[in-house]
Amino acid sequence: MNKMVDIADVCPEWTNDERMNVLFAPLRKKELNPDSWHSKVKFWTNLIEKWSLESSTIIFDVSDLKRIFSRNGKSPYCLLDVLEEGVLGGAFVQPEKYLQGLRAPHQTWGSWALGLGSSAVKTVGTKVFGGSVNSVLVPSVAEAIKTEIYEALLKCDRFIPSTRLSYLTEVQVTSVLSHLKHEPSRQFSLQVLIEEKKLAKFTLDKQTFYKIATEDTADVNEVDKGLIHLKINLDHLAAQIPTIEASIQHEKNSAKNHLKCGSRQSAKNALRRQKRLETRLDKLHSQQLNLEHIYEELISAETNNKIIQAYDAGLSAMKKLVDVSVLDSAEETMSHLAEIIDINAQVSETISYQTDVEFGDLEKELEDLLQDDAQMIDGTKTEGSSASDRVGPSGSKFGPCLSKSDTGKRSNDVTDAGLDVDLETALNNLDKLDMNDLQPIIGAKKAKISSLAS
Repeated sequence: MNKMVDIADVCPEWTNDERMNVLFAPLRKKELNPDSWHSKVKFWTNLIEKWSLESSTIIFDVSDLKRIFSRNGKSPYCLLDVLEEGVLGGAFVQPEKYLQGLRAPHQTWGSWALGLGSSAVKTVGTKVFGGSVNSVLVPSVAEAIKTEIYEALLKCDRFIPSTRLSYLTEVQVTSVLSHLKHEPSRQFSLQVLIEEKKLAKFTLDKQTFYKIATEDTADVNEVDKGLIHLKINLDHLAAQIPTIEASIQHEKNSAKNHLKCGSRQSAKNALRRQKRLETRLDKLHSQQLNLEHIYEELISAETNNKIIQAYDAGLSAMKKLVDVSVLDSAEETMSHLAEIIDINAQVSETISYQTDVEFGDLEKELEDLLQDDAQMIDGTKTEGSSASDRVGPSGSKFGPCLSKSDTGKRSNDVTDAGLDVDLETALNNLDKLDMNDLQPIIGAKKAKISSLAS
């Protein structure tokens, strides 16, 4: 909204040196030339109002005006007198007085100002400009900018999607106000909206929210706070559930990795953590479902009475989510503290027993994990793999692969050694042989090589 304003754009006479020299001069006594005096005051009053509106600057003081209306290194000498006269006539108003007029019930600023009386206005003018540079504003400009901001807020996305209930976050309101670059004007606009009850500010769960008045006023009641609190909890659950789901998957992968490394105890611990997380996830899903039901009932209600009825109906469900008996039994718990300490050992044994019972089928789950991995490995094997891929020439399970010619040669070697076995049987039984069993074969092969050499 704020922008740099070229005074020549709002004042055609600004480039006329002769005319501006007259207007920059101090005000003479009104009695000497009343027409000239009124003309000069009116010129500066209108120019200040135009600049204030074009630049979206609500609050300003004499020093600001001297800087803005500086020309050829000179500032108008009559600005202080113009502001004093503007306060007397109601053209300019002190910010505190403007807010005071807004607080008066069923009374606009114009009617409030007219009711002050000339003596009261003179007192204000003397007090404000008695040699000081207090801030002032133009009421019409403040009203225009305030209306523009309010309309921008109405276009914002609601924190709770509802045509009747309009809530905004502090970030949203700040974003709209940020278009006003002048900080005092920005804060004053927000204060005006609050004083007019077009906007209500409240804090809940350490967060600041604003309620926009869409009908009468933006008064905040317990229903508003209940709705906001429900929405905050739902957002929190929506953010928490994916995190727990990721943790469950992490523990499941961790159990598989521990199994591959041969650490069954670590795998069991990972499965225990996984089951605890799954139990917690089930509870969170149940809470989310209950809260969503209450939330939808509240926002679908058309009147406050229906909202209150829906809210009361949902209280029982909300109480189930919170153990309110803990508060009621606080004193009783403290009185039995000594007894609890004494039976701590028994409690520990009970917990251990329950844990063993709860996770008694961990061994079966570990076996299932191993079977899943084995099936995945089997699926990657091709149908063209030969038996020689599994047995090397030295009898090792992971020896080099043999070609068909090598396999045939080995079969002949076995036959030449006098072993009446077929190749398939030899390969299947190879794992059962030790080095002593292989010695005759090796000797026979050496004998054949020697005979061939001779």
